[in-house]
Amino acid sequence: MIENLRSLAILTTVVEEGSYRAAGQKLGLSASVVSHHMTNLEKRLDCPIFLRVSRQLRLTPKGEVLHKAAREMVDVIGAGLKAISSEEVEAGGVLRMAVPQVLMQGGMLRAIEGFLASFPRVDLKLEQCHHEIDPLSDGYDLAFSRQMPSAKALEYRQLTEIEFGFFAAPDRAAKLDTSGQTTGTGRFPFILAPGYGPEEWQAAFVIGTGRENAKGSFRLECDDLTVAHRIACTGVGVVALPVSLADADTKTGRLERVFEDVEIPPRVYYAIYPKKGAQNSLASHFLEHLIVEQVIAASVL
Repeated sequence: MIENLRSLAILTTVVEEGSYRAAGQKLGLSASVVSHHMTNLEKRLDCPIFLRVSRQLRLTPKGEVLHKAAREMVDVIGAGLKAISSEEVEAGGVLRMAVPQVLMQGGMLRAIEGFLASFPRVDLKLEQCHHEIDPLSDGYDLAFSRQMPSAKALEYRQLTEIEFGFFAAPDRAAKLDTSGQTTGTGRFPFILAPGYGPEEWQAAFVIGTGRENAKGSFRLECDDLTVAHRIACTGVGVVALPVSLADADTKTGRLERVFEDVEIPPRVYYAIYPKKGAQNSLASHFLEHLIVEQVIAASVL
């Protein structure tokens, strides 16, 4: 029975996405695993579910009946889980979170909006953090860190990777040659901002260009990523930014991506929360919103 329920849930995703590969990507499964579930479901029911027409999946008449039943099943289960979740947080409360500024964009902001709408009696207390934190000793209900927790009293999930790149205003980019030197000065000005430190920058640059003597001037340091972003747009220097954050400015020409041969390892953050306690359910509900927005991996590591 459990295997049938799992296969029926996968079936609804296959129909919605149109292919085994797309369904697998949404569910965090390989296309072969999705195909395996569909093949076994057909064997158990002793009837075909899909027909392949011009490389497209189409439901057979019996497949359409099955999909309708599966869709109703998924909707009923979803409604039940939502009702239970609402009851759990009916009393409301405050969810205190430590969030690095690097994460305060895109899907995280959508998740915050969705969470507040779904749980009107829960308040969020967001505190910006730059350094490694200890959720237990610092009293956070949910924290985001680049370090996996070592305490057994903590649970964690891994966030999706955040791609970084180096960016500069067009006039500044024009003064940089491919070796990373600034014409006429020998050193390029680099803006230190949350998310990427000078040692990491130097290591990435050496690996990317092979030039151990490449140096940067780190005379400008800013503890606010948004401000550093604006400063870079004026042409003051080069800054490491999340690619998604700089995307709008690269499209309008305010910023250009520089040193593209320098590979910056993606930033991986972990969502960390205590295993026990009254706020545990609130943290779990917030992470569910992150999963919906495809910011966080669906599996617990």
